[in-house]
Amino acid sequence: MVSCGFVDNLFAYVEILALESKNESSLLMRAGKMEMADEKLKQAGDSKGRKGIVPGVAVLLVLHSPREKCWGVLGEINAAGVFLRGLDLNAFDDWVRAVAHDEPFMGLADLFFPMWRVERISRDESAGGVPSLAEQFEQRTGRSLLDFFGD
Repeated sequence: MVSCGFVDNLFAYVEILALESKNESSLLMRAGKMEMADEKLKQAGDSKGRKGIVPGVAVLLVLHSPREKCWGVLGEINAAGVFLRGLDLNAFDDWVRAVAHDEPFMGLADLFFPMWRVERISRDESAGGVPSLAEQFEQRTGRSLLDFFGD
């Protein structure tokens, strides 16, 4: 005879599996197919065609201990941390001004921040008529961010 506790646990386990089967990305990750899950996440966009936070997009990174804000192009996110080609947000205006006038200035750096310091990562997007920082760079310098990074 089967105890009720065992049957209840079995039904709970089946319900969890059913819920997980609805989440294709979760199943792909559980199956050890991380590259397929990454590709699905990269392809997922909203109705305006915008992509998620993926390598190659401009992002804002908020850190703690000490509190810092950085802007740049995302290189990679993994369990260890975040790789970013960018600069401190406080230096953004000076950097754009220097690029626009061909003045010498400390440029972008390849940065790594351990995950325990990361408080928030958000895409650099325009909102409410205010252009994103990448768009501000393009407007003020006359160069696209992709062209600038290609140099």
